[in-house]
Amino acid sequence: MKAPPLDVIQTWPRPQFDAPFTNAPVGTAVSIFLMVVVTIILGIRIYTRKYITRGFGPDDILIIFAYIPCLGFSINGLIAQKHYGWGKDLWNVHPTVYKPALQSAFAAYNLFGAATTLIKLSMLALTYRLACTASKTFQRIIIGCMILVGANGVCFLLVTWLQCRPLHLYWTISYEEQNCIDEAAHLLAAGTINTVTDLLVVVLPLVIFIRLQGPNSKLSKRQIVIVNILFAAGFFATIAGAIRTYVTWRMTSADDFNITYWFWLTWLSSMIEIYVGIIAASVPATKPFMARYVPALLGASRSTDNPSRGSRTDRYALPGANRSRTKNGYVRDDSYDLPFYESASTVSKAVPMTCNSRKTDSLPMPNRLEEGFEFEFGK
Repeated sequence: MKAPPLDVIQTWPRPQFDAPFTNAPVGTAVSIFLMVVVTIILGIRIYTRKYITRGFGPDDILIIFAYIPCLGFSINGLIAQKHYGWGKDLWNVHPTVYKPALQSAFAAYNLFGAATTLIKLSMLALTYRLACTASKTFQRIIIGCMILVGANGVCFLLVTWLQCRPLHLYWTISYEEQNCIDEAAHLLAAGTINTVTDLLVVVLPLVIFIRLQGPNSKLSKRQIVIVNILFAAGFFATIAGAIRTYVTWRMTSADDFNITYWFWLTWLSSMIEIYVGIIAASVPATKPFMARYVPALLGASRSTDNPSRGSRTDRYALPGANRSRTKNGYVRDDSYDLPFYESASTVSKAVPMTCNSRKTDSLPMPNRLEEGFEFEFGK
């Protein structure tokens, strides 16, 4: 990395190596809070998909893989702000830690690139599940977007590793010309493309919702909730991505070359973006868990609308107790489409596990909800 010009260094305040101001406490609090919340929610999601709905799929695998670089991204930043001056002004950071600070930044770029790519692939995989009730065109568009997101992630990682030749020039500070690409242009382009792909994650669930919602809606209540949450998550990720792109641009173009402060701010905004993405993508899958266990924790009383069916707690007492496999590979789960605290007298629906080319029609609506009915989504 090219060293700051001498005329800029001369404008810096007098160094305070012993007790400088630092933003590290804020970063530590936010990071630990997000790690704990995401770990709990992700654990609930995995348990729900494995043992309650039995619908563990590619979107769950991708979000688990995304969790690993997210965790590494947070730990890397915590170490960097404690030992390498992230969150401090550059003039208050001892020159001996410049090299590890830049190495931590290099690691952060790689971890963030992997995390954000896997999160968006997971959300697109979940959107593909919803597209089973849509046309083949929607399914092909989603697959194309997944290829685009994956290719963009691979390209970002390749450029990050090849931006300096040899690579160690990235964390070698020198006044001489180095064989490195323009980092500011690289990060600005990568941030812009990342924001565009975030926007795709917003648009696709919204388009599916508009396409399928109507008088003869093909979406169940649960699918509508998932679409709304995916839309909100994608919209938030787009805003967060735009903010992160701006912060990154400021980091690479700041006149005072105060990169350690901007490194920390970029890390904080990026961490919020990826963790909120995991939370938003996982919340829909936790609904059956909440429907089964939250009423019991709150001491819910037995259902009064239909005593023969017992309390809601009894109804969800054992994993798979109310499940049965229907013909054609459908799995019926009475808890799958239940809103929170809804009466136990509800409509049972069949949940498709995969997509194929066969179309199925819905059975006639029963006269009484207590009779129940089975609705097979078009695949």
